[in-house]
Amino acid sequence: MKQVEFLDPAREELLKAVEHYNHERVGLGQQFAQEIKRTLSPRTRRCRTKTFPYGIIYQVRVPSSP
Repeated sequence: MKQVEFLDPAREELLKAVEHYNHERVGLGQQFAQEIKRTLSPRTRRCRTKTFPYGIIYQVRVPSSP
């Protein structure tokens, strides 16, 4: 799988969600982050996680030629 890059606001939201879930139960934030990673795919533009109430919206960008 190609590297996934998050925009700053999305990265901040992800980190806050991980922190929130870790406060709910130790290790739950890491489980959430792992599920986000498993949910991302090269062909998906919008997808939802199975266990957590989150959806992921993203774009696949191809670098332009110089």
